[in-house]
Amino acid sequence: MKPIIPTTLFAALLAVGAANAAATDPVGYVSLGDTTSGNPAVKATTDVMLSIPLARPTEFAGVVASKGAGTITIGGNPGWTTNQWVPAVTPATPYLLTVTSGTEEGLFALITANTTDTATVTVIAGNLANVAANDQVVIAKAWTLGSLFPVGTAPTGTQVLAFDGLGVGINVPASQIYTMAPANWLQTFGGSGNANGTILYPGESFIMRTAGNPVASLVVSGEVPTWNHKTIISKLTAPGTGQDNRISYFSPVGETLGNASVPATTGDQLLIFDNSTAGQNKGASAIITKTPTGWLGTFGLTGDQSGYQIGGGSGYVYRRVPSAPAGDVTWTDEQGYILNL
Repeated sequence: MKPIIPTTLFAALLAVGAANAAATDPVGYVSLGDTTSGNPAVKATTDVMLSIPLARPTEFAGVVASKGAGTITIGGNPGWTTNQWVPAVTPATPYLLTVTSGTEEGLFALITANTTDTATVTVIAGNLANVAANDQVVIAKAWTLGSLFPVGTAPTGTQVLAFDGLGVGINVPASQIYTMAPANWLQTFGGSGNANGTILYPGESFIMRTAGNPVASLVVSGEVPTWNHKTIISKLTAPGTGQDNRISYFSPVGETLGNASVPATTGDQLLIFDNSTAGQNKGASAIITKTPTGWLGTFGLTGDQSGYQIGGGSGYVYRRVPSAPAGDVTWTDEQGYILNL
């Protein structure tokens, strides 16, 4: 039986060495939204910033034999059936392949087809060119709106606001909005139709918005990631305009900002949002700015903030400084708890 590691006990278990996962993958649960005791997860008529803190259960683990242009071949004759990882059902059940060792540890990709031993993939975060023979991989279902928030989790009319990363500048509005209907999630802005299969990726963040009724509880359970956090931070324009990225730290527990290996440029900012306060379209409750010597609280917080904890299912806006050049940077970090697993 896999060890169950609730968030409230996670750090303590690691401290005493009780969460050793040498033989099994650790699993746990995380409460999302307002985690203040006695309060609903999301108050009525309120926005909260959320993210994916856990992985879905591993369904396959193997070793890379070789890679091609958009493909990864697994050694040892895994004996997959054709398109086993791309089930033809509605809504779709998407699967992610994640590299869990080697230079590109933390790379994850959407599987779009497979043969008996080769997966065709679209990389979401990472560089396929750096994947090598004998790197370890796992395959698991992706989180979707319908799996993370099943119908009935929240009152009808509750919305999820998503951001596709293509909006230029700062204070970028949502690119898609999904609304809880009596039978399923519906896309109500930026598209239409059943949205239960919409993928929510680790390393990104999104907004849950309530209407007149609160969400009493939001609890997600799954596997604790035992591979590196990895996500992309973008700058879509040449120097002169800042760029907002909706990001998160893929971990069920907090990691200090100073230890999270953020590929920051002086002037970059982390915007923090208070999930315990009511209201929609809330501004940042605090801003932490990268300086030549560390992370400094410049709004709502003061002084050195290198010890500020990020992660645990919270979402953030990462604002690239206007002077940064156009292009992407990859944020990779080994979560602090991994060394104790």
